[in-house]
Amino acid sequence: MKYAALLTLLAAANAIDPIAVDDLRNQFYTLEKVLWKNVIGTEWSTAGVSGDVELTKAFVAFNDQIQLVRLPPRYPFETWLWAKATEKMRIIDGYYENFVTFIRRQAQPGTVPAPVREWLDVADAILFTNSTSSVAQAVRKIHDLLEYGDMFRGILKVGHPDLCDLQMSPHQLIFDMFNTISLTEIKGYAMMQFSWMLLRIYDKGNYTEEAHLTRMRYAERTARIAAAVKASLASADRGLYRCDPPQHKLGETYEEVTRLLQGYIENEVDMNPDQTCKENCAYYTLTESHGCFKEQFCAKQTKCKGRIIDCNYIDSDMWICMAGKNSHRRYEWIEYENGRTLGQAGTCTRGTTKVDSWWRWLFWHCSYCMCLCDEAGPDSHRYFSLWDSTSDVDSWWKWNLLHCSYCFCLCEDDIQSSERFFSLREATADVEKNKVVTGLRLVKYGRVFHLQISEGTLGERGSVTPGSWVPIQKFDISEIGIREGVDYHTLTYERRAIDLDELDSPSLHVLTGVRFRMIGAHLHFEIRSTPFNFTTGRLSPERSQWISNDNTEGAEKPRSRLELYKPDIPTRKVSSLPVDSQHDQYIEFVNSDFDADAAQSTVPFIDIQPVEPMKGAALLSGAGIVHRGARGSGGFLAAKLFTYDYSPHVSALPPPPPEYAPADDLAAVALPADVY
Repeated sequence: MKYAALLTLLAAANAIDPIAVDDLRNQFYTLEKVLWKNVIGTEWSTAGVSGDVELTKAFVAFNDQIQLVRLPPRYPFETWLWAKATEKMRIIDGYYENFVTFIRRQAQPGTVPAPVREWLDVADAILFTNSTSSVAQAVRKIHDLLEYGDMFRGILKVGHPDLCDLQMSPHQLIFDMFNTISLTEIKGYAMMQFSWMLLRIYDKGNYTEEAHLTRMRYAERTARIAAAVKASLASADRGLYRCDPPQHKLGETYEEVTRLLQGYIENEVDMNPDQTCKENCAYYTLTESHGCFKEQFCAKQTKCKGRIIDCNYIDSDMWICMAGKNSHRRYEWIEYENGRTLGQAGTCTRGTTKVDSWWRWLFWHCSYCMCLCDEAGPDSHRYFSLWDSTSDVDSWWKWNLLHCSYCFCLCEDDIQSSERFFSLREATADVEKNKVVTGLRLVKYGRVFHLQISEGTLGERGSVTPGSWVPIQKFDISEIGIREGVDYHTLTYERRAIDLDELDSPSLHVLTGVRFRMIGAHLHFEIRSTPFNFTTGRLSPERSQWISNDNTEGAEKPRSRLELYKPDIPTRKVSSLPVDSQHDQYIEFVNSDFDADAAQSTVPFIDIQPVEPMKGAALLSGAGIVHRGARGSGGFLAAKLFTYDYSPHVSALPPPPPEYAPADDLAAVALPADVY
């Protein structure tokens, strides 16, 4: 138990805020100093104990400390350097597994010590094997592969094609690779020092010079590699988001804001209270439906119960493919007599409907206009009439003078039948129980979009124990006490912008919450940041703060708008959509392109895939809302996370020389070529 107590004391006394593997290495340096003092001195022999058995007890206790370090998973990073390093690590791990089995058996009370020859065989295999499979050569080869950080610079240069699927940022990948290698090297170095000590105990030589040179070389190379890794980490991207899945699935990988702005065909005669056709489609920039003249086409589609916006005349006559009853769309596609087609024409399950404008009173042309509908009425019902899909719906003449044409408009649809609400409630981790945010996603419950987090428990030196997704505070906008502007925001034609920001915490702070709030007419994203002690892992909840980018369009350097060019439905894009937004931008929800989709969808869509690095075991410092898209696509609004910056905690300083070092010039000491 004395060695376990010593290691606990060493852990508390080490330098401030090193990462776990650096702290472990520092612990072993100090333990090594104590053990060599006993090996060289007479304390063990005076106490009447066996030096080899005492040595095994100390290393068994140190192995317990190794097991406390979270070993990151070995991801399939397919490069020649990583493959070679993995090959050498397997050699060391194989030796170490046998080594731990041996020393545990020898450290058991009452165990008959193994023959000296067996002990010496262990030391010889670790230090002096002439083949390339010795521990000493494997450790040296790993250092050669890692010199100057070439392996990690490769990640920065070419990236990793599977990072979206692996859910790791380049920064986290480099850090975990470094941890994996460092932990393996510590095992190898510990076995080498054990072997030198054992040879000294059995009077096979002095071996202090060899042990000291082993330490010098290991410490110098480790310091150089740490410096290179530190530089790589400082420049590596810490951002992480989800890419397109192999197949888009509504409700599983994405959701839609529905009927905010939607293409809508309406005849001029129904867009004014006098039921006249004396204007043209372009005249109706903002109006509403005032009736259904003679129960024509208007009676055979869902009425726009809100505002009708930005109408345009395309052609008098058309064929319309109506959408299915359970669809959020009104039309699948529209084909005009002049040859222009809106949407992707093809088969029509409900059959096409002929719709023609008409003349009224010989001088009024009652045209069918193509507009946008922004529903805002109180009626929550959605219905489709059962009618003969082959019947004709024609424009007509009124009083033989006016031609009543059907217009294609934008409809701001019935709020109660649309899904356009965003929760303004906070999503926070339980900081009082030392919980931190470990994942983020956008989800839709009922008709309301929410931010949802997963939380885990913060541990020592940046370790995180995964937890679970925090339940959402569900509500319906019709519930008593639920207030617009307090509990939720409703997207409307005038208030449909969302800010695109990528927010990070200050140094030594972690992510503990997210929320939406309103700034003017913009839906705005914020993060909660909480300071913590890296060594102990304890949060300081009372010092938590909300962080945001409160820039507006009216500022000295206003936000820029991310424009969508003829946006089609994003699920139709064959190639994966990259992040095309930048920090300090905003985007507006708009209708999909008229030609590509008959303006039937609201874009961008909402990416609801969870972003949870390392399945909730990664430390996070920031988050954001980004847009993934490309020219001609509506794209997706998506969550983004930032993994914690570990670069300040990576040690690059070699340790002081041990007290057992001989006084003469060790540089002149020659070791065998196959000894580390």
